[in-house]
Amino acid sequence: MTTDLHLLPPDQWPDRATPPPPPSRRSYRPGTVLLGFLALAAAAGVAVVGPAVIHDLHGQESRAIESGTAPVDDPLVSTTGSQQTTDPAKAVYLITVDACGLQGTGSGFAIDAHHVVTNAHVVQADANPQLRSPTGERYVGHVVGLSKVVVDDRVDPNDTPDVALIELDLPLPNFLSWADAPPQVGQVLSGMTFPDGVFTPTTGTVVTSLAQGFEIRGDFDHGSSGGAVLSPQHEVEGIVTAGTEGGGRAFAYGATALKPLVDGMLANPQALSDDCPHAG
Repeated sequence: MTTDLHLLPPDQWPDRATPPPPPSRRSYRPGTVLLGFLALAAAAGVAVVGPAVIHDLHGQESRAIESGTAPVDDPLVSTTGSQQTTDPAKAVYLITVDACGLQGTGSGFAIDAHHVVTNAHVVQADANPQLRSPTGERYVGHVVGLSKVVVDDRVDPNDTPDVALIELDLPLPNFLSWADAPPQVGQVLSGMTFPDGVFTPTTGTVVTSLAQGFEIRGDFDHGSSGGAVLSPQHEVEGIVTAGTEGGGRAFAYGATALKPLVDGMLANPQALSDDCPHAG
């Protein structure tokens, strides 16, 4: 693996104005787990949100997506009306964090009607991140699983993959499925991410295959962390986790390493504490 791939830390606003309050958050169930947060300025791999983006996210009215009746015997359709999609733009989300002294954005993707996957380093400072689809639908999520707490910007491809699970109260209309096998070197994949907070589909070529993921050449930059890398069949091959400054190359943990961790979080959700126990 190329040694200059690293998490993409944000620049922070030292004296930022207090933003408008987010939509009302539900009272989350007890049994939260206190986790050691990162040193925010050095380790969070998310992109800075400009004032216009913050205003836009807080200024829109939150819209619930009404669910239809779905046949329970169809494995590709949930009982809430959410369905597996062949249009990945319908199942990816800009993730905005605004807590513990940090404002920033990352990327994520839905895996069922009520769960979105992203990187742990994107959301570990905000227990209740906001999500927005490319077409403007907004949601408030609740972090219910972290594979690890990221404390620096080094990426070890042999370490525990950097992944988090977000739960949503409102049903999502579409979701993606995991790929069954890793991509081959030379294969062209699609990236569905939000560099600098803007939805930017791209393509890239797999250049290195590793035990837990792969390296890909493509236009991935600040804010791409947590985004899906898809096969030509629109299945999730991996999650963008690290990159080179200015874009051009990224490392993604692969689906075969990620899915067991995510399945464990689904089976045993652990809500992230929102009291910033280690915020500076």
